[in-house]
Amino acid sequence: MLTFDTFNLYLFIFVVYISILFGVFWIFLYLKHRRFVYENINGKEIPMTMIIPAHNEEKHLEKCVKSVLEQNYNERIDVIIVDDGSTDRTGDIADELARKHKNVRVIHQKNMGKARALNRALREVRTGVVGFVDADSFLSKNVLSTAVKYLSKYDSVVSPMLPTKTNKLILRLQEIEYMVASITRKLSSAIGAMFLTPGMAIYKTDVIRKVGGFSTTTITEDLEMGLKLILNGYKIGYISNEFVYTECPDTWRGFFHQRIRWTRGFIENMIHYRKLLFNRKHEHLGLFVLPMRVIIPLSAVTLYVLSAYDSIVAFFQNIVDLVNTNFDIGFFMSTRHISISTYSTIFFLTLTFSYLTMIYMAKKYSRRRIRPLDLITFILIYPTINMLITIISLVYEIVGAKKRW
Repeated sequence: MLTFDTFNLYLFIFVVYISILFGVFWIFLYLKHRRFVYENINGKEIPMTMIIPAHNEEKHLEKCVKSVLEQNYNERIDVIIVDDGSTDRTGDIADELARKHKNVRVIHQKNMGKARALNRALREVRTGVVGFVDADSFLSKNVLSTAVKYLSKYDSVVSPMLPTKTNKLILRLQEIEYMVASITRKLSSAIGAMFLTPGMAIYKTDVIRKVGGFSTTTITEDLEMGLKLILNGYKIGYISNEFVYTECPDTWRGFFHQRIRWTRGFIENMIHYRKLLFNRKHEHLGLFVLPMRVIIPLSAVTLYVLSAYDSIVAFFQNIVDLVNTNFDIGFFMSTRHISISTYSTIFFLTLTFSYLTMIYMAKKYSRRRIRPLDLITFILIYPTINMLITIISLVYEIVGAKKRW
């Protein structure tokens, strides 16, 4: 008969096993596609338009626009700033930038959301390439010249991202997360499994128009766009060696708000684009990458909830036992023992090793240093934090809580 403890153990082994499998998958890809990770593609630069949606971004907008205008790029770059109903000085700063630079235009509209701002500006684009970057981000000097050359092989190209600041623990933890995301996304593009266009991305203008622009009904329009491109047979590339730097939440409250939105957006889009799951037509993405993105969090959450329930029950049972033994602590302690499952320990250590290997690959790819204490903290607490975010997001989805951007 399958007991609760045995089921918990089996579930634990299953979660760790598929997590190791996922980790080994990335390591295998890295070893197989190492040249691809650091590739340089030859191609030509062509005129492009960069769209910058901005809502209350007075602190960052000018720096963002200047990073676009100061690119090492031999062709024309037009800039369209969309002031999406800002209530601070964003609109004034945008107008001042337009007065100073002939290739900068401004669209003022009432607050309609990021996706509508992007689609509004997209109607004004007259170049064969169009890009989008968040107003709280800025580009390193060669991002666009590198990215546009990838359009000889892909229909959309994404740049890796890193936090602009690392002066707080929460920012340094996000830095490690972004580094790992960068290497896994680069490897995903090697096998046609890159499925989102976050932060800064460029597109062939005719392609983004053919798929209908950005969805206005989702809270993660960049993920929805990526899945839509894949579903319509287009390819997404990921550049090497150049980065976009973005402002990250520097408080735990802001961090949780952002990650819950991302997770709810992922759930929402996985339901909408469920035909991609286990779809042989999309090979690695449909048969492995997307299913693992769904299975690992869901099974881990189940394990987490069951283990929490078991711990609570055990805690109250211990209280009852203490009362029944008239608070005989000596007797109570002598009848308790700590047991460690050999299989569980081996699985956990193997998982940790594969995770450390992935972080090492990410560190090499991003050319960033990681403090040993930050690395230990990341490994110990970040999985639990992500688990809580997943649980909260699932609860919000189940009860139908209002989605907020």
